[in-house]
Amino acid sequence: YFRFFVIVSEEYSKFNEYKKWFNDLEIVIDNELLKKFKSLNINELSLYNQKLFAENLLEILHNNIFGSYNEYTSLISDIIKTKKFNCVSSSIMYVIFLLKYGFKPIPVETKDHVFIEIKFDDVEIDVETTNKNGFDPGKKKDVLDNFGKITGFTYVPKRNYNERKNVSLKRLLLMVYHNLTNIYFKKGESIKAANLSYIIYKALNEEKNYNDFLTYFINHLIFLSNKKEYDTLFNDVNSFLYYFGLEEKIINVRYELIGKFIIDFKNFSEYEKVENFLFKQKDLFIKDKVLNEKKFEEIHSYFVYITTNYLIKNKEFDKAFDLIKRANIYYNNPEFEKIFNNILVEIINIYTKNHNFEYFDKKIIDLKANFPEYIKTIRLFEKTHILTKINKLTLDKRFDDAFKEIDK
Repeated sequence: YFRFFVIVSEEYSKFNEYKKWFNDLEIVIDNELLKKFKSLNINELSLYNQKLFAENLLEILHNNIFGSYNEYTSLISDIIKTKKFNCVSSSIMYVIFLLKYGFKPIPVETKDHVFIEIKFDDVEIDVETTNKNGFDPGKKKDVLDNFGKITGFTYVPKRNYNERKNVSLKRLLLMVYHNLTNIYFKKGESIKAANLSYIIYKALNEEKNYNDFLTYFINHLIFLSNKKEYDTLFNDVNSFLYYFGLEEKIINVRYELIGKFIIDFKNFSEYEKVENFLFKQKDLFIKDKVLNEKKFEEIHSYFVYITTNYLIKNKEFDKAFDLIKRANIYYNNPEFEKIFNNILVEIINIYTKNHNFEYFDKKIIDLKANFPEYIKTIRLFEKTHILTKINKLTLDKRFDDAFKEIDK
């Protein structure tokens, strides 16, 4: 059990060093208990002395390795190097020695705390390991008062059985991982937090732990999106869906993050790569075809809107039309005709002011061929274009040419 404690502390590289520390501690504790009880075999002791043995064991641990309480110190190294401990680490160390001497310890979990219950032949006794005098704390008001002041926790007696839960020794060890996930996440090491939460889930195989894993993984994805590390983000989220299946929460988060990626998109010189990315992502990990189509239509429409705005500002009108043409292949979105209209407005503003009527004549012919679905919009602009041309020809007293345009 000590080796497992070192493993969940993520310090197994120092196991030999820590094992020596533990062996030295064993000698000290064995000697102190032998002085008082003359035997380390609890089966040779009366029930009274077995309880006294367990109580003395807790006191010896506090005298030798438990220095000061700190709720954030769950690791074995915290005890070895600073003598700092919390309810998890002190419970684990107490359990290690209880098991060594043949006791039957049961970890007890409450809302925000853990302590140990020892099963004797005639009774079960609680042990608050964070306190030197924590053996059978329900009978010691001063211990309970001091316990609350130091830890901020409240002791939950046996009569409040619905507020306490007996858990396995494995779960007690995994509480170290649970505390580490919180520490890693606060430090910004979100992938470590997600990985540890996955280990907890696989070890305990409970729905709550699976939901915790999903929460940490989603937080990891959001963390990456905030740093705009989108290559890593989409690799991770798509890997999750590939290996774990079409988890609805992750699918919905993926839609949101693809949308955020488009909102954050600013490098318009690579808009074609982003366009290809969207088309590729659209065909991956589809759980609900209708929802998938709707989500990607919303995302793609916004992409077309911001990209055509960029292309219009740079007078790259042909590229803007090509983008809409490709978009129409995938979606029949009425918003695209509005964007098409915006491009034509900008073109007619530029080329009629310059009286470059020939360019717009050719463009109208080209657009009619490529966008028959927008013929009404094109004809409206064609009419405006012809009227502008007639007006210019009249001002230039080129009446014959003006009448030819009227005939058109």
